[in-house]
Amino acid sequence: MSIKYNLGKPNFDYDPQQIADELIRLEFRMLDTKLGYTLAVKNMERIHNDPFDRLLLVQAEREKLQFFTADNLILQYNKPFVIDVRV
Repeated sequence: MSIKYNLGKPNFDYDPQQIADELIRLEFRMLDTKLGYTLAVKNMERIHNDPFDRLLLVQAEREKLQFFTADNLILQYNKPFVIDVRV
């Protein structure tokens, strides 16, 4: 979140600290990034050029989590755990 915020992306004008504070308030569980997850990114098809998004996909798959997105590129991976929030 901080990287996207610092890049000044026009579609990401949210304060990362406010998001983090709200996630803590709502008792969201934070997941660690494991070395195996980062290594698995190299085996993924490069539909999406953002390595962080590919890392999140690997993590969701390995942790058996649902991945909610409106990102057309991520949706192209056609993974059963990826949920299209536009529907």
